[in-house]
Amino acid sequence: MSFTTIIGVVIAVSVFMTVLGFGMRATFTDATYLFKNPALLFRALLGMNLIMPLFVGLLTWLFPLEPVVIIVLIALSVSPVPPILPGKALKSGGRRSYTLGLLTASSLLSVVLVPLTLEIFERAFEQSVSFRVSDVASTIFIGVISPLLLGLSIRLGVPELAEKGGGFIGRLALVLLIAAMLPVVFVLLPAVWQLIGNGAVLAIAAFVIFGITIGHVLGGPDPDDRTVLALSVSKRHPGIAMAIAGVATTAVGVTQAPAVILLYLILGVAVGGPYLKWLGRRSGESQAPSSHRAVGTAQRL
Repeated sequence: MSFTTIIGVVIAVSVFMTVLGFGMRATFTDATYLFKNPALLFRALLGMNLIMPLFVGLLTWLFPLEPVVIIVLIALSVSPVPPILPGKALKSGGRRSYTLGLLTASSLLSVVLVPLTLEIFERAFEQSVSFRVSDVASTIFIGVISPLLLGLSIRLGVPELAEKGGGFIGRLALVLLIAAMLPVVFVLLPAVWQLIGNGAVLAIAAFVIFGITIGHVLGGPDPDDRTVLALSVSKRHPGIAMAIAGVATTAVGVTQAPAVILLYLILGVAVGGPYLKWLGRRSGESQAPSSHRAVGTAQRL
């Protein structure tokens, strides 16, 4: 077994364990929250599964991007929310039920929405881009749906064990992912440098910025929901995106797809960082007056 194959297996196992750990920590109320709030679910799906793919179509029409960049942007625009997002979203002030409900809903619906969207893209690009949709569906089912349903089932059966075990599995999965990705990063850095200057950086940065903006706008009146949806629309599952790119066929090979996805992860941190800092400042400013009012009320009492 080659080194590349071993790394791929470790990453796949890590993703499976991450989703499993998430499912074990999510309660039934969390998992079904958006299904019980169809207006919130509609806005989330509108941003993630309609507006972002349309924006990618606009980018590919306006700019002469390389085929591999087009493939990866398409793959990212249809991929579900990554299972590592809830921790970041909750730390940023997101509500637990909305955050976990969004991940559950996007994961379960992805087995239908992703192949459907890819079929539309394939028709729009005629014969220049095609996807083996059956392979994509099976990848999503094995890597996302199966561990999620397994984790939720364990949570329903033995909730106390699931809460403790889910956290441990999630941490172990993160360690495996870091161990697998470090050598990959060093190998891919030269390929990432080659992407600079051909429009890939601007296109991916536009994808992230537009995703944050759309998610923030569609998140509704609750500022916490806006934060979660902004992160969810702009940050997609890199493992599923890699799998989708791997089953794409174009006139030009897509061997640089891992480098493009790595560039997306780097730009996601660079572009998303200021947004999170801005939210932190707004949260601090809004909490300060509230604390003063609370002190004044306590003094009057």
